[in-house]
Amino acid sequence: MTETPDAFADRIAARFDIPAELEPPSRELQDLLTARHAALGEPLDPAEVERISSGLGLVTLVERIYAELLGYCPPALQQFCRDHVRVRGVRSIAIEGAVYSSGSGSYAVIVTTSLMILLSKIKKFVFAENHLDQVVYFNRRPAQELTAELARAIVYEIAANFRAGEARGPIVMLDERGSQVVHGMLDFQEGFIVGHELGHLLADHLLRSMLANGLHSSFGSPSHRSEYLADIIGYQLARRRDFDHDGPEPSLETRMGIEIARISSVCEFFEILELAVPGATETHPAPSDRIANVLATVYGEHFGAHYNAVRRQEIATFDWAPQFAIGVKPSFMGRLVHAMLTNERQIATMLRELAERGPTVLADIAARGAAKGNDPRPPDRPSPD
Repeated sequence: MTETPDAFADRIAARFDIPAELEPPSRELQDLLTARHAALGEPLDPAEVERISSGLGLVTLVERIYAELLGYCPPALQQFCRDHVRVRGVRSIAIEGAVYSSGSGSYAVIVTTSLMILLSKIKKFVFAENHLDQVVYFNRRPAQELTAELARAIVYEIAANFRAGEARGPIVMLDERGSQVVHGMLDFQEGFIVGHELGHLLADHLLRSMLANGLHSSFGSPSHRSEYLADIIGYQLARRRDFDHDGPEPSLETRMGIEIARISSVCEFFEILELAVPGATETHPAPSDRIANVLATVYGEHFGAHYNAVRRQEIATFDWAPQFAIGVKPSFMGRLVHAMLTNERQIATMLRELAERGPTVLADIAARGAAKGNDPRPPDRPSPD
């Protein structure tokens, strides 16, 4: 009897279900949270505090983000995922985000809470390092005694804990203004994490086709190429989810500001990941190479070059506005991913034939496209698509 997608996902999730030991919030922190929610007219349920402290809140978050991302996918991909894919947020000490295939048509997307906790904890202290006046609580000493040097040391401490398999670290709380900024960046970064795993569903299939020739041979092993392509798809999905469709068309300055915020968020995500996984592994490229590739592919080679120049300390700080002034010039693979996520007929054909005939059919689809001279055009400006 064929295993259902739900049964398969539950079986895979059970392998990781070793809850991380989370430090419960202190009474002082609970009081601060309760007061903030009361001021916003959103009373905090004590049961909700307990649920969040146990990690169950992050489990729900993973599944909510997946549902939101899927809403911005072509209908054919939405249907494919409803029929074949299940996502599980799992309380675990492992830092894991992965897609598993049953071999019989079912896929399980696993994202562990430790990965989300690592991101959240480090992000807050990175922000606090440069905005000490917005820190209202620090569990190790009075908030006013937190210094930039101590905040940076704690960032490295948290990363070391997670590398040792311990999902723990100090707790910091920011004022409402700081919390809003951090939440906005975290929301985009968390969307990218889940979008990356969803991207693997398409990346692994595309890499079997002739279309994957758009990836340079220097990208290394098939697993590295798969990660690079999943990054691109995940980033584009996160951008689509992040776009506000309500209200009038924003000005060029506003659109550019939004894009710069997205770039800053994804750069910071990979810098945080680099603290936990400093270099390349057998299955994953180095985080610094991954973000440079995302920028070069989605926006143009000059964006990737600018990132690398700052990393090499040839330039003091990132300045993305001049890069946008040069223009947005996505690579072939960037144009391909954009077209795939917006062309319902193309993706429907791919998924239908994939389900009927298996992944090798993609080479035939690519060959037909090449024979017709298909050339997905780049967008003439930054867009949510």
